[in-house]
Amino acid sequence: MLPQKMIAELCDSSWVGRPTGPATSKLFHTWVNKYKSNVSLQTQRFSYLKDGNKIFAKNFLLSSKKNAVSHLYIIAHYDHLGSGGIKSKEVNKTCIHPGADDNASGVALALMLFDSLQKNFAYLQPTIVYTSGHEDGMYGSKALAKLISNKLYPYTWIINLDMVGRLDTISKKIRVETNILWPDVMTDNIMPSVQQIHSVGEHSAFLQNNLWVTFITTGSHNDYHRCTDTPDKINIEGIENLRNYLIAVIAQKIQTVKQE
Repeated sequence: MLPQKMIAELCDSSWVGRPTGPATSKLFHTWVNKYKSNVSLQTQRFSYLKDGNKIFAKNFLLSSKKNAVSHLYIIAHYDHLGSGGIKSKEVNKTCIHPGADDNASGVALALMLFDSLQKNFAYLQPTIVYTSGHEDGMYGSKALAKLISNKLYPYTWIINLDMVGRLDTISKKIRVETNILWPDVMTDNIMPSVQQIHSVGEHSAFLQNNLWVTFITTGSHNDYHRCTDTPDKINIEGIENLRNYLIAVIAQKIQTVKQE
């Protein structure tokens, strides 16, 4: 499962920048099935108003079995700006915004993590969630929070991956915003900058008592919300290093909890 292949596919011109709506949801459903046809795939329909128009969208939940009560949710939004719009930073706002880092990188990393999590931490019943309606107000994550509210137990871990494809080859720094004691995993490939949660994202809907919440990103850059956020600028090795780092973090955190 190669991240460069997945990211290139999500940025193909046929997706027209993955704007929120039925067309992108349909394409994404087919795309997920191609990679993960052997798991439980649940869809969640939701809608919201934007500029007086009703927008229809879907979230996708991947788990090992139907109705699994997960202890770990990995979230990544799969939609982007389409051909531009008010949030575009381009002078010519009508060009296709491929969104390689924002957030095809997070989508790819989440899928890469799924196999490792299933192999090493199957008892956690990990669920990968792909949300939509992100740029318009985190509507997908809000709908998701309502859907799984009765399945959340204290210390359920919510990890949001957003823009994780531009790891700097020199500093190797990632930003980790979290409300938990972050495991001190030593590595030469990833240097975490651990902070309190201050960014708004898919994780925001889960900031409630007794939930573990973490937001991970390699940070913003000059191609953010521009037509130049293309697959050739993604640090593929960095994504693979980040996958290995997160698996080690999860393993250490779980071990610490077992010892308490």
